[in-house]
Amino acid sequence: MKRLFIIILVAYGIFSFLMIVFSKEQVNQIIILTQKQIYSRLITDNETLDINIFVSSNKSFILDKSLISYAKLKSENEELSVDIKKIELVDKDISYKQQNYYQYLIKIDFSDTLISNYTLNMFDCLLEITYQNNDSINLEIGDLSLDFQSITGSNHIDFTHLFGVTEIIEQKNYLMAIALKLDNLSNQNIFLKNIYTNTNHININTFDGVLLKEDEIRSQSFFVMFKDFDNIKNIYSDPKEILLNDDFYLVLPLEYSFNLKQINRFPIFIEYIYNNQEYCYVIDDYIFFSERIILNEDDERIREFIYQYQES
Repeated sequence: MKRLFIIILVAYGIFSFLMIVFSKEQVNQIIILTQKQIYSRLITDNETLDINIFVSSNKSFILDKSLISYAKLKSENEELSVDIKKIELVDKDISYKQQNYYQYLIKIDFSDTLISNYTLNMFDCLLEITYQNNDSINLEIGDLSLDFQSITGSNHIDFTHLFGVTEIIEQKNYLMAIALKLDNLSNQNIFLKNIYTNTNHININTFDGVLLKEDEIRSQSFFVMFKDFDNIKNIYSDPKEILLNDDFYLVLPLEYSFNLKQINRFPIFIEYIYNNQEYCYVIDDYIFFSERIILNEDDERIREFIYQYQES
């Protein structure tokens, strides 16, 4: 009798323990956070667009790629079917408003919908993912400017150095200008006609740029730099045709369309004239500075999606 009592007591203890464990794992909702960003990219073959998400639980079918039926990017006026290539865990310990989140990376693949020499612009874009149970999630990811094209080299010019000129404003790092050093690979004069990127949020102001040595760039702030040196339009009689001089850096200020944004990555397109013919040289999307993800310091860009599990 005593032995039977001990067996019953042990069985009850195990059952109670399992009930506690499973009750903790069973949740009736999952919170998914996204950080709205400006994605300015050059998408080449087999390249993915990577989106960070932050989820309140790592035990959900939402994170299982094999259960996805289809996915698409959509805005008010446009949509594009895409594939989710991978959903991978990045960090297990991200805190936001006193709650722990898991950081995942969603890799969006365009292989089946890739259109060569096509530019996709979407504002206030949503990533919609639909699962085999017909439930969908809609994640706010920000603004997209994607150029689908391959990169070919040039026999005329090449870039040897590229970096960003940044300023700390209200404790945040902002890109204020780019410093670009180009080499003339030919034995003829090359004239730079225009330098631009693919996002409407910024304009690379070529004509108000300055020609500087590297030590002149590193030794002073952005605001002093463009105050103390003659800009390009004062040097050349026709600022639309800048003679490429590989002894100097082209330091080009950025003009923000609306207000300052933390844009740290974009491609660069350089239109130039060689032997009386126009060409375009492309620099793949370049990371000018690393951006740490601290959700509690970036509340204005955080968007929340709550998925409610259906009661069985």
